[in-house]
Amino acid sequence: MTLDLSEPNIVAAVSEDAPRKAREASEAGADAVEIRIDMYEETDAALADVRDCDALPVIVTNRPTDEQTEDERVKTLVEATRNAAAVDIDVSSPEDSIERVVEAARAEDVTVIASHHDFEGTPLKDEMRRSLERGWEVGDIAKLAVTAETRRDAHRLLELTLDASEEESDGHVATMAMGALGSHTRVVAPLYGSCLTYASFGEGTAPGQLSVREVRETLDMLTPEP
Repeated sequence: MTLDLSEPNIVAAVSEDAPRKAREASEAGADAVEIRIDMYEETDAALADVRDCDALPVIVTNRPTDEQTEDERVKTLVEATRNAAAVDIDVSSPEDSIERVVEAARAEDVTVIASHHDFEGTPLKDEMRRSLERGWEVGDIAKLAVTAETRRDAHRLLELTLDASEEESDGHVATMAMGALGSHTRVVAPLYGSCLTYASFGEGTAPGQLSVREVRETLDMLTPEP
């Protein structure tokens, strides 16, 4: 399966039992599932879930942890890419790691999500724009997750999202603001051009995530009829 980016995708983020949760998340309104390999207790179990997950398109993610070396992290991510629709690589990764993941993705015709996360705050608009541009240099979707400390932070992110989505570009944009003051961006950012929004199914994998059902119901309510 591939990601259909003609409409915003609700991505169910899971950290265990992905095949079952993907089936249930699909019924709740999810369009794709993100398997957080780094949150699994065992790498082999995560890779098996990536292979066996057939209810939704799979996005594979493997963030750095103390339990794995960088080489092990990237090797696992490359292996998972063979059975995925998309792979997420953080642009702060070593250049060699980025190259290995992108090369594997291109060989498998897999979408590359080039992400940047700021867990401390929300940068100024120009700095966020540079993060998006770096993402487009690396992959097909530039993903930017910041931490909103004020409502104005969230507003600044939404303004950037609208500007970026309206420009003529070969790349897509996915944005979200983490934290309580940014949680509404999970349902609002898609209306401003974000092609992905991440929602929890079970335990959340990021601060401020709403559930798949909450995001689906709110988006359906807010999205104008064609």
